[in-house]
Amino acid sequence: DINPAVDQLLRPHVAQGARRSSPAEMADRCVMLMINEAMYILDEKIVDAPEDIDLAMIMGTGFAPFRGGLLNYADQRGLRAVVDRLNEFEKTQGSARFRPHPKLVGMAAGGESFFPRSAGPEAIERIEISSQKQIVTLDA
Repeated sequence: DINPAVDQLLRPHVAQGARRSSPAEMADRCVMLMINEAMYILDEKIVDAPEDIDLAMIMGTGFAPFRGGLLNYADQRGLRAVVDRLNEFEKTQGSARFRPHPKLVGMAAGGESFFPRSAGPEAIERIEISSQKQIVTLDA
């Protein structure tokens, strides 16, 4: 439920006739934006792999560990569903910030995911290489 004092403070800033979003919809808008932004982070090579984003989200922001990380959650939800939801928010919110990253759209159309579903030799090697990059030594 919405705190009445907060509601009174925000009421003048809400467009007249605007519908109230449910808490689940508000959470979904936030998570969908994070997934989309993570795609930009990968595309711009700010990080090397989806594993890096998931580890950072779990350890740095407290993203639910049982979900396996932000991009693992996107895979579980299905990238087609993520793209559809972003498109829906772009339309209903009237904001280009919800426009799905073109590579995310391509991945969804191709039935791809961030993580392989079968842990074959390539997947294991990729995870091992990614984890080795996280090792830091401090010289005294």
